[in-house]
Amino acid sequence: MSINPIGINLVQVKYTTYNNRVNSNRCCLPVPSCDTIAFTGVRHGAQKLKKLASYGVTDMYTGRLMLDAKKFEQWQQSDLFSKSIKQILHVTRHSKKTLGNVEFQVYEILEQEAKKTPQDTLETIIKRIKPKYEKELLSKQQPIFEKLIQVACKMPTDRFNEFMKLMDVTSKKIENNPVVLPFSEKEFRYKLSRIASEIESKNDQKKLAAINKIKRLASYLFPSGKPTSRLVVKNFKLKKYVRNQKSAFVIKSNASKLNKIEEYFKTSPLSDNKELIELFQDVRARIYGFPTYAPFKRKPFIHDLDKITDTLDDKALAHELHDIAVSLPRAKDDVSAFIVKVSGSTGSKIGYDLFSEAVCSVDHLKAENNGGVSTLGNYGLCSKGINSEKSNMCFADWIEKKPQSRENIQKYVDKLILLYKNGVFKEIGLRRSYIEDFAYTVENLTKDSKHPLKLNISNLYSP
Repeated sequence: MSINPIGINLVQVKYTTYNNRVNSNRCCLPVPSCDTIAFTGVRHGAQKLKKLASYGVTDMYTGRLMLDAKKFEQWQQSDLFSKSIKQILHVTRHSKKTLGNVEFQVYEILEQEAKKTPQDTLETIIKRIKPKYEKELLSKQQPIFEKLIQVACKMPTDRFNEFMKLMDVTSKKIENNPVVLPFSEKEFRYKLSRIASEIESKNDQKKLAAINKIKRLASYLFPSGKPTSRLVVKNFKLKKYVRNQKSAFVIKSNASKLNKIEEYFKTSPLSDNKELIELFQDVRARIYGFPTYAPFKRKPFIHDLDKITDTLDDKALAHELHDIAVSLPRAKDDVSAFIVKVSGSTGSKIGYDLFSEAVCSVDHLKAENNGGVSTLGNYGLCSKGINSEKSNMCFADWIEKKPQSRENIQKYVDKLILLYKNGVFKEIGLRRSYIEDFAYTVENLTKDSKHPLKLNISNLYSP
């Protein structure tokens, strides 16, 4: 949500007719070449819209109910997911229908486990059931790994040897054996961002300030693409000496930088955060080259595989290997993968992973990166998970990819009209024009596609 810092150029107001009524599109297009900054007023409009989730407005793309963001925030602030499974299910049972397919199945598994041990924590239950689902996941992964190895045999010897080293590390991870892993600045900052997302959802201002400072320190001390030691040496003998000493220099430098971050961390409100403690321990082990326990993760595996295959002359082979790796089960689509992924996490993190994707969020129909503006007419409501999946995809392309969206968007509008007529819009500070502008935007964004989408809002004008 942003505005032009220099000013915005207004375009000629466009009009469209719905049942002989004229509706103006109030969107203003910013100058593309200018930078953007946050604008509180726009954010306020989005917050009003998000209030509709508590009135049963469904995800405009899936038709599924969404979890009210404030309710989720209250759960996080009360540390609900660290309590007994009985308490968790009692508080969340009415929100079960907001969950996606995989999360819904996991929730049902938790309900069954709660009947056996109602006083157990979420963390304890996930650890207990992990072996069963770990075995199930491996049975799905193994044929894919076998196929990868068969196809990888076509690679040149040097690339195949690199690939087999990757598979050796992967095997150790899957079998929960310690492995020596390189330190990655990018991965460190990514993990900090994941932890920060959970902390931000709790809306604890002191902890929020602390994690933001830790992230800034990490970005400053471990910037992307900048080697820790960049020494320009022309003399060959001196080059050889530096190469031999570089490892010690890098270790000392990285360890010193991590110490600075930990010094602040230990005196911050986050000093008892289990996930941060474990992250710093893991990073220190990687810096010094100590074996560490690291679970297998699908995305980093695909990334490491792509690094090996990117230099192959046979691009068809590289694509084939990538496509096979992509078929590995994802936590988003597979129950066993989800349970294995969250095992070892705190109850708070497991609860966050279980429910966060269902939280109501505001989607830009036309993405900001594609020139979309932050005005109500360009907003629609969908779950956080769907919003993330859609990302910057063109709206017309998205509904072509997800054809069920067409029917669900009409249901979304029908619900908005009902709420408007029942006085809910007036109660939360929204106007009827939002529905008209939304309908206009949807029609405008799909007018050049094979199947334009024109929403029926005639009930808006009936008594």
